[in-house]
Amino acid sequence: MGGQLLYIVLFIFFIWYLIRLLRLKGKQSSTEPFWIPKEIGVGVGINPRNTAGFWVSLAVTLSILTVLLVLIVSLIL
Repeated sequence: MGGQLLYIVLFIFFIWYLIRLLRLKGKQSSTEPFWIPKEIGVGVGINPRNTAGFWVSLAVTLSILTVLLVLIVSLIL
């Protein structure tokens, strides 16, 4: 039960992130940097305002959502 709840919470989080990411559709520019410094913490992240960064972020998010959905369904059945 605990594992299934974790998968559901993660699924909801990534759905929320996907909605946030899709709001940026059409607002990308190849002149934006691909890597940007993190706002919180140390390191760099992929910039979704860069055209390639948007597609990479979208592909990773959809892949994670697919895996989580399969895990949730396999635990239910």
